[in-house]
Amino acid sequence: MDVVIYARQSLDRTGEGAAVERQIADCRALAERRGWTVRDVLVDNDMSASSGRVRPAYQRLLAMMKAGEIGAVVVWHVDRLTRRLVDLEDVIGLCETSGVRLATVTGDLDLGTDTGRMLARILASVARGEVERKGTRQRRANRQRAEQGKAQWTRRPFGYDRADGRVTVVEREAEALREAAQHVLAGRAVAQLVKRWNAEGLPTSTGAKWTTTSALIHRS
Repeated sequence: MDVVIYARQSLDRTGEGAAVERQIADCRALAERRGWTVRDVLVDNDMSASSGRVRPAYQRLLAMMKAGEIGAVVVWHVDRLTRRLVDLEDVIGLCETSGVRLATVTGDLDLGTDTGRMLARILASVARGEVERKGTRQRRANRQRAEQGKAQWTRRPFGYDRADGRVTVVEREAEALREAAQHVLAGRAVAQLVKRWNAEGLPTSTGAKWTTTSALIHRS
C-alpha cells in the first residue's frame, strides 16, 4: 500500500529541522514494519497547526487523499496533523469518502468508526487546549516581565541591551540611531549610512555587517 508521511514542527529555533527529522524516522519505521511503500514525505516545518495559516504540505496531503492517490497517512501524532477541530473534520470526511487510513506512531485512529472519530476529536481538543493554556501562560509571563521592567526579546534589538533582565541603552548604538533618523529625514540614501557604519566598525546587534535590508528593517 502506498502511503504518505506528514511531519510538522511549530517552531524551529535552530533552522535545522531536527524534530521533523525524528518524526519522519519514526514514521518510516512504522511504515516499514507494516510493509507499506512510502510514496512521499510532506513537511511543514516552523509552521503552526493552530493559527489557521495555509500549510502548503498539508494542502498537498489533502489533495492526494481526495484524489485517492494513497491508502494511508502516517504521522507521529494526530496533533502533528492538526490542532483545530475544523481541520480534523475535513480529514475525517476525506477518510470516510476515500477510505484512507490514518496511522500514527503513538497509536492508530480508525476514522472509519465512531469510536475512532470520537478519540480523534478528543485528542484534537486536548491539543487545542494545550495551545490556549500555553498562550495564556506566555501572556501572563510577558505582562509580569513588562511590569518589572524586564526585557522580553530573545534577540537583542540594536540600541538596547539588558542587564539583570532589565533594559539598558547602548549609547553608541543609540547615538547611531539618532543620526540615522536625521539622515533619512534629510532624504539621504540608506546605502550611504550602511557604508559608513561598516567603515566605522559598528556592527548589528548580532555582530554582523550592515546591509541595506537590515538598515531598512530598523528604519521601519
